[in-house]
Amino acid sequence: MFGKFSARYFVCFLIVTMPLVFGAVHPAVLSFYTCLLLLGCGGWLLWGQSQLEFPSRWLWVPCLTILFLFLQSVPLPFAVVSYLSPVRAENLLRVKTLAGASIDYCSLGSDPVAAIQQVFFLAGVLLYYVTLKGILRQDRKALRLIVYCLIFIGAIEAVYGFLQFVRPHLGVLWLPLPGGRAAHGTIIYKNQFASFMNLLWPLSVSLCAVFLLRKKDTEFFRQHHSKNIVKTALRGRTGAVLLFFLACFMVLSVLLSLSKGGILSMLFLVFLLIIFLPFARKAKWLFGGVFVSVLGVYLYLIGIDSVINRFFSLGRSSAVRMELYLKSLPVLWDHWWTGVGLGGFTHLSPVYLKGFPAGVHFYRVHNEYLELLIELGGPLGVLFFAWLLAGMLSLIIQIYRAKKYNTRSADSIILSIAALCALVGFLLHGVIDFGWRLPAALFYAVTLLGIINFCLGASTRKISQECE
Repeated sequence: MFGKFSARYFVCFLIVTMPLVFGAVHPAVLSFYTCLLLLGCGGWLLWGQSQLEFPSRWLWVPCLTILFLFLQSVPLPFAVVSYLSPVRAENLLRVKTLAGASIDYCSLGSDPVAAIQQVFFLAGVLLYYVTLKGILRQDRKALRLIVYCLIFIGAIEAVYGFLQFVRPHLGVLWLPLPGGRAAHGTIIYKNQFASFMNLLWPLSVSLCAVFLLRKKDTEFFRQHHSKNIVKTALRGRTGAVLLFFLACFMVLSVLLSLSKGGILSMLFLVFLLIIFLPFARKAKWLFGGVFVSVLGVYLYLIGIDSVINRFFSLGRSSAVRMELYLKSLPVLWDHWWTGVGLGGFTHLSPVYLKGFPAGVHFYRVHNEYLELLIELGGPLGVLFFAWLLAGMLSLIIQIYRAKKYNTRSADSIILSIAALCALVGFLLHGVIDFGWRLPAALFYAVTLLGIINFCLGASTRKISQECE
C-alpha cells in the first residue's frame, strides 16, 4: 500500500491537482488536501519507510512555530489570556459588556476557527516535506516525475493565463475575472498567480540545460565557439527546445498577470540564473538573447502597452503600501508577545486602519514579513525569520561549495541553483505581497526545498539518471 509506486504517484497527484481549484484557497478544498497530507504522509512515514529517521535539527523551529500557532487557536482561561495579552483581554471585556455574556475561556488569536485549519495544513506540509525527502532517497524515478509534474502544471497555468488575457470573458474557472484584463490562471488573485509561476519556470530552464548536457562531450557549456553551441543544441534536443519555449511561455504569463511585484521578481530571477548557472559566458549570452527575443515576439503580437502602463502607477501604489505598513505597526506593538494568530489581522484591520483609505478594506498587510510578525508576535517571529535566513544561507553555501569543488554532478548543481533561485524570488515577492498565503504556492515551495536537499545530499552520481 505504501510502496514506492503508490508513494511516487501520491506525491504527483498532490502536485498536479492542488493548484487547480483556486490554488486550494477555499476552506473545503484546503480541508481535503489537509486530510490527504496528514493521512497519506503520516501513513508513509509509519509504514512505508524502510527505516524511520530522526527529524533534522532544522525542523525544530517550524515545529515550535506550528505548536505556538496551535496554542493561539485553542481556548485558554481568561485569566491566562489577560496576563499574556492585556490588549486582547481588554477588547474581549468590551465585547462582554456589549453582549452581556460571560467569558471564561477564549483564545489568544483573533480568528481561531480559521487559524486552526491553517495550523493543521502547515502540519501536513511539514509531514509532506519529511516524506518527500524519504521518497526521493528511496525511489530513483520519483524526481523525474515530480519535476515533470511541476513543469506540466506551470505550462497549463501559463496557457490558461494567456487565454484569460486574450479572452477576459473566460474568467477564473466559473468566476468572472476580477480587476479587469490580466492573467490569473486558476488563481483568483493575480499577484499570487505571478508568485506561483515564478516558482515553476526556473525549473523548466534548468531541465532544458540538463537535457543539453546529456551528451558525450561533457564540456558543452565551456565551448567558446558559438557555432558549436548552436550545432550541439539542435542535434536531437527536441525536449530541450520544448522546455525552453515552455519556460518562455511561463515568463510571458507572469508579464501578462500585470503584477508589478511578480514582474520585478521575475527579472531578478533572470539575473540570478544568468549569474549563477555554471555555463560559459558566451552560452549565457546566446541563450539569454534567444530568451529575450522570444518574449519580445510574444509581447509584440499581443501588445506591450498594458504591461508598461502598470509601472506608471508604481510611485502611487508604493506610497499607499508604505502608509499601510506604518498604520499596521500598532497591531504589532499591542500584541508584541503573543501575536494575533493566523488571519487575525483580517479581523483587526477595520479597527486599526479605520478610514484608510476611504471605502477600501485592506485585509492583508501586503508584506508577508510584517504580517507574519504580527501574527506570531515579536519573539517567535524574529526567531522564525532568523531560522529562515540561516537556512537560505546554508543552502547557498552548500551550492557554492559543490560548484567550486565539484563535489556534485553538474546536473544536480543546475537543478539546485534553479530551485533555490525560485525560492529566493518567492521570498522576495513576499516583501510587497501575500503570495505565501496561497496553499498551493506554499506546498510547491516546500517541494522545491525537498528537491534542493536531495540534489545537494545525493552522491556524485548524476541526477540526470533520475530524469531519463
